[in-house]
Amino acid sequence: MASCAARARARISRSRLCARAFVVSGLLWPAGPAAAELAPQSRMEWAPQNIRGHCEIRFSGSSTLHDFSGEVRSRPFELGAVVDEIGGPAWWSGSVEVAVAEMDTGIARRDRKMRAMFDADRFPLIVASFPNVGGATLAAARSGGEPDLAFDLTIRDVKRPVVAKVSNWTEEAGRSSFDVDFELSLEAFGLEVPPVLGLLRVGDAVGVHAHVILDELTEGRPETAAFDGSPGSLPPRS
Repeated sequence: MASCAARARARISRSRLCARAFVVSGLLWPAGPAAAELAPQSRMEWAPQNIRGHCEIRFSGSSTLHDFSGEVRSRPFELGAVVDEIGGPAWWSGSVEVAVAEMDTGIARRDRKMRAMFDADRFPLIVASFPNVGGATLAAARSGGEPDLAFDLTIRDVKRPVVAKVSNWTEEAGRSSFDVDFELSLEAFGLEVPPVLGLLRVGDAVGVHAHVILDELTEGRPETAAFDGSPGSLPPRS
């Protein structure tokens, strides 16, 4: 009888010890679904940065007498970062604005006619809208490619789709920059330059060259291989 009682007490003691061990291990290392959530939670620490910067823009065209050109600086812009799912690819959206009154061709009389053509009093801004700038586009540019960049351009009350070419990505002193080139048709936007003395007429095509300068981006930039982020974004952490 004594030996049976001793064995029973030993079994109870072992059961209590196992129960304590189970509770402690559960506190230190969650099992099941809770453990499976650890990896996604660590990836949630990664969040792509918004892209901030400005553009130095040159535009050029032709007329029956001579070619002309001008320049303007965009307002500072910010493209907001979006990630559809945890660890998924990022993309960016936003707009870039240019004040018509700040467009300068170097000849005051010509500038006045240009602002009248744009109806600057009613429509003071030219707006380029970027609904979806993919990380792959930026990575391709950084690797030396010349990818297309699609956006919508609004001049006065007319919006038209535009496809530009990206090139010349550079990185220096914590900043990134690249060029964007496209051509627009004045007629497509309903723009008409009044002839001067019935003789001087401006050609329909206007070339636009924008040098885009991104603000300091120090926490990693896009990699050319397996990259779904953009300048300033952080890779997912394991």
